Amino acid sequence: MTKTIQPEDLAKSGSESGHGKALMCWAAQNIKQYPELKWLTHIGHGSKLNPITAGRMKAEGLKRGVLDYLLLVRRGNYSALWIELKTLGGKASNEQVLWLNQARECEQYATICYGWEEARDVIIWYLNYGK
Repeated sequence: MTKTIQPEDLAKSGSESGHGKALMCWAAQNIKQYPELKWLTHIGHGSKLNPITAGRMKAEGLKRGVLDYLLLVRRGNYSALWIELKTLGGKASNEQVLWLNQARECEQYATICYGWEEARDVIIWYLNYGK
């Protein structure tokens, strides 16, 4: 019998990537309860890229500081949810703070979450907001 991978297993590394995988694992496991999770996506700009790929992506519009996760669902006064995922003790860059503020200026809910569990809790709160 194969053990189902749990979010906690993926986050054990303590890395931001591990927490991101845990968040998306949780989302996949809970899509029946929250069908809007199909609109949750990771903005893959933060990956370490080789110089050729990085140059090509920059030419295509890659920008520093874009937040990690987007949930393209309207709730209440908000047109979308943005999450910058950090590990405990992580700190947002100046560029990320600018993107957070811009998203908020555009009536989007934008926040920093420390660990996948906090991100999960924010998503659940957001999906229930204004219902």
